[in-house]
Amino acid sequence: MTGPIRISLLALGISLAGCINVPRDNLITSADAAGTVTEFRADCAGNFTSRPPATRNKSEKLDSHAIRVLAWNIYKGKRKGWIEDLDKLSHGQDLIILQEARLDPALSSYLHDNAFFWNLGTAFRKNDLNTGILVASRVRSDLNCYHRTYEPLIYVPKSFLISRFALHGTNKTLLVANIHAVNFSLGSKRYRAQLNTLEHLLSLHDGPLLVAGDFNTWNDERAAILKHTAKRLSLKEIELLEHTRSRVLGRPVDFIFYRGLVPDSAESIPVTSSDHRPLHVTFHVPG
Repeated sequence: MTGPIRISLLALGISLAGCINVPRDNLITSADAAGTVTEFRADCAGNFTSRPPATRNKSEKLDSHAIRVLAWNIYKGKRKGWIEDLDKLSHGQDLIILQEARLDPALSSYLHDNAFFWNLGTAFRKNDLNTGILVASRVRSDLNCYHRTYEPLIYVPKSFLISRFALHGTNKTLLVANIHAVNFSLGSKRYRAQLNTLEHLLSLHDGPLLVAGDFNTWNDERAAILKHTAKRLSLKEIELLEHTRSRVLGRPVDFIFYRGLVPDSAESIPVTSSDHRPLHVTFHVPG
């Protein structure tokens, strides 16, 4: 990383740390589709090795023949038209995977009006609004794990959220991991540690995996760490045309990886309502 970039990152970190607060490590979740909100500490100790509920009916499971996914860093809703784009892009989707999601009245109303189940892993609060990573779904997840990794230059965490979903037509379950990777670091130690923790948890699941998010792979070392993590987990990357990717310092930063799934379609969609492009992918479970 060049000197000017180091200085810019440090200045930004100081600015961010001075105007926000970091609450206790928690998850905010919709207790039901009506939008009732409760808070609880996410516990990753179970490591997704427990057996899922056996009594779920078809309406409580994702359709293994078509799992439609939208993944998008919405830039905290800072740009005009973001909620309109989100509403349009999420139509008919089963899973909505957002980074930099700020739980303001517009996003809250969107989630409620579309009857989504959702979980938000809070990274920080500003002006009494929670911001972090969010997974919304048409069916309820039966297990969730939220993990923070604190940025080394600022006291603001990056995080990942893992959710487990039952699948109709198979006794397998799908793990969905939403990650916003460490960004404001001069080296790769904290970045590597975050991905190692994620890898450990995902390695304990023997079913399909879906890993999506903003990986902040803006240099060779970070890209190599991500590549090796994906390889160890036997994850494949959704292939997108290079010119359609969101890039930082010339490198793509948004990815969707998968295992035990078959992609049927994938696209990166140009928008002006965020500094990242949303990704649309449809999967099915083989067999």
